[in-house]
Amino acid sequence: PIRSIFRKGSVNGSTTGSATDGEPPTTSRSRTPTCGSASTNWQRSTRSAGCGSRAMRATPATLVMDAPQKFSFSGQDYEPENYGKSYANKEIPVRVAFRNSKNVPTVFVAVQTGLDQVAALAERAGMPRPEPYPSIALGVSEATPLEIARAYTAFVNGGTTAEPTPIAGSGLGDGQIPANPAVFTPAVASVMTDLMEDVVARGTGRGVRARGFKGAVAGKTGTSRDGWFVGYTPNLVCVVWVGFDDNSQLGLTGAESALPIWTDFMKEAVAFHPELGGSKFRQGTWYDAYGE
Repeated sequence: PIRSIFRKGSVNGSTTGSATDGEPPTTSRSRTPTCGSASTNWQRSTRSAGCGSRAMRATPATLVMDAPQKFSFSGQDYEPENYGKSYANKEIPVRVAFRNSKNVPTVFVAVQTGLDQVAALAERAGMPRPEPYPSIALGVSEATPLEIARAYTAFVNGGTTAEPTPIAGSGLGDGQIPANPAVFTPAVASVMTDLMEDVVARGTGRGVRARGFKGAVAGKTGTSRDGWFVGYTPNLVCVVWVGFDDNSQLGLTGAESALPIWTDFMKEAVAFHPELGGSKFRQGTWYDAYGE
């Protein structure tokens, strides 16, 4: 069974923070969200899912605009920015947006998918249910590394999370692990793992390979006022968070702060226990992820 391990790198030992690449978004929690819209300087606009339109069904090949956009909700405007204010100013595949941690396309996909659906998915994965604002696509809600690790076990367990279990001792047992309800299908888990393998191969997580980690690995960076890296092999999930207890700015990206710690730990873990690594991930049927 997949194991989940979390590790934090902190000045004062905090275990919470937001996970997003780019500027930390802000929201007002005193208002009830209503239907939203998105527009760009190309005058493209569309209604959000759940407001009378069909929910977007994105694939890694779906094209989304990578350009400044304004998202309106509850009478407010929300304008996220890509990290470093870097834009392609053209349509790019979802795979490229995900691989390079593009904030604006990520928010667009979340709005079109349905913010309530995004919030419900986070809750099914064992995280606190966030308010359905556009900024939840960038991880504005706080979660502990253990909650994130638990959620990520679903990607490698065929859509089902593994329950973290403290170990008080060793001995003979029945070997049974509590079964959790499925978060999503095995096909979706397979697609997401493929996307996160690409992050490590060519995206913001490529430092994992540059630092010498071998074998199958998938993961995602996160940057806000703190830094995250969440990654996994076919048999081990590990989360690293680096930040300050007072939520002050770390001044480093997740790739600069958390990723090196993650890589050093995982190299040692797999060297000591080779069974925690693996040469390839279990593959699902991609068609099932997109079919009716």
